[in-house]
Amino acid sequence: MSDLEKTKKEVDSFNLPQSYYSNICGNHELQPVQAQKDSPADPAGFVVAPCRSLDERRCSSEEQSTEPNGEMAKLIEWRENFQQRTKLRGPDVWADRLVSGDEQWTLWRKPQLARHGEWRNYMLCLNSSVAVKRIWHIGWHPNDWVAKGRDAALLWKHYPEMMEWLRRVALHGPCPVPKVVVISRKEAVREKHKAEGTYEERRRARQRKRYQSKATARREKQETLANQVTAEMAEVFLVAIQMMWEAKTPCSIRRQAGMKRFAPAIFAEGSGLLEEVIEAWIKRMIAQGRIAEEMSCRKMRQKGLKVLQKKVEREEEGVSSSEEKAGGIKGNG
Repeated sequence: MSDLEKTKKEVDSFNLPQSYYSNICGNHELQPVQAQKDSPADPAGFVVAPCRSLDERRCSSEEQSTEPNGEMAKLIEWRENFQQRTKLRGPDVWADRLVSGDEQWTLWRKPQLARHGEWRNYMLCLNSSVAVKRIWHIGWHPNDWVAKGRDAALLWKHYPEMMEWLRRVALHGPCPVPKVVVISRKEAVREKHKAEGTYEERRRARQRKRYQSKATARREKQETLANQVTAEMAEVFLVAIQMMWEAKTPCSIRRQAGMKRFAPAIFAEGSGLLEEVIEAWIKRMIAQGRIAEEMSCRKMRQKGLKVLQKKVEREEEGVSSSEEKAGGIKGNG
C-alpha cells in the first residue's frame, strides 16, 4: 500500500475533513512566515499558514455547516469518538479551531482565550484509551516563547517530538505529525517503579511514609487535647506534681506505677478532664522541658515526675550573677 493510499485510509477512518490532510500536510516545503498582529476591529490569524489552514478566513455559512458531508459534521463526529474513547470532554468544535493533526494527534487553537496580547493558546489532544495523559494546554508566542506550565513540562519530558512539532506548527503552519510511541498506563507505572527502586525499597518507603503520616496525626491530636488545659489548671497541676515529689511519693505517667501514682487518673478525678487530655498535657510539658521523669528513690529504683522550673530559674539567676560579677571585674580593671 502506498503512502498516499495509507494516508487516505487513515483520513477516512479518522473521519475528519479531507482538506486538513491532503492539502496542508503534503510533502511540500513550508516557507517561513511572519506572524500577524491583531487589531481591535479585525483580529488576524496567528500565522499566514499555507493552503486552507483554519487560520485563514472562511465563510460563516461554511463554518456552521451541519450537512452530512460538511466539515462541521465530521468534527462533531470526531469529538463524539474522542469523548467515547478517552472519557474526556475534549475541544469545543464550534469555538475552537483545528490547526493540524492526524488520526491520533490533533492540535486545536482556542481564540476565545486570547487575552494576553500576541500569546496563542493551544490544546493538543491524543485520541487514545490507554495513555496516561491525553490533553495538554500550551501557550506559544510568535517570538518562539512557550508559556511555563505543568503541561508544557510533561509534554517535553515524555513526548519531545510532539513539542518540536507543536513549535513548528505554531511558527510556520500545519505540517505532518511525527510518529511517536504512546506511553500506556502500564508502561508508565513500570517506569515509575523502576525509578523508585526494587520492590523491597518501595515497600520500606511506603512503610516510612505511613509511619510518618500516623506520627503527624498523633502529634496533632495530642496538641489539640493539650490545649484543653487552661493556664490556671496547669499551675495547679505543676504545684501538685512538685508537692508529691517532695513527699517522696512522686506521680508517674506510666500505668505500671499504679492508680495511686498515675498522674492522668489523679488529676482527671479532681479537674473533671479526661485522662488522655492530662496525659497529652504532661507530654507537652516534658517536651518543653518544664517537667522531667527522674529517679526519686535509687534503692527502690522508683521514677516519677519532677518540676524543673525552679532549676531553670536558678540557672538563669546563676547566669545573671556571673554576668554581674564579670561586669564588676571589668569595671574595677
